[in-house]
Amino acid sequence: MTAARASAKLDRYVELRGAIAHRGAALGSVRKSAVTDYYEHVQKLVSKTGGRVNREVKRVTGTGLWMVADD
Repeated sequence: MTAARASAKLDRYVELRGAIAHRGAALGSVRKSAVTDYYEHVQKLVSKTGGRVNREVKRVTGTGLWMVADD
């Protein structure tokens, strides 16, 4: 998936979440499969960005966000 498509998918999820949180319901029904798909999408994004964020924080501050075990 391209970065643009991943971003658009995340935007749709955030909009859906906002509709539920602030209006109390989505405009239509939300299927469990859609929720599972969005959850898995967020997990993939986190797995791709977490390590990079940690490395950049460590580069800038000298301390990472978490300990990494030495092998």
